[in-house]
Amino acid sequence: MAATARKGVRLNLRATPDQNDLIRVAAEASGRNVTDFVLDSAVVAAWRVLADRTYFGVSAEAWDRFTEILERPAAAKPRLRALMTTPSVLE
Repeated sequence: MAATARKGVRLNLRATPDQNDLIRVAAEASGRNVTDFVLDSAVVAAWRVLADRTYFGVSAEAWDRFTEILERPAAAKPRLRALMTTPSVLE
């Protein structure tokens, strides 16, 4: 996130006194204010959640099999060619 970007959206949240104290101490220990600390932490958490939905880990054996399949020469698919060359009913 660009440090010079203007912050125009307000987020409101509630915390317990213990959570508040912990966040304030951690923000101070990292040399940041609470807003920057909370926003940075939330952005990192958001990227992790979304990465879990777009990144899939596989074993070395599965990766080798996948790359082997990708490297095979293309095979002729007559039925697919016919499908792609037949005019659509929507045309």
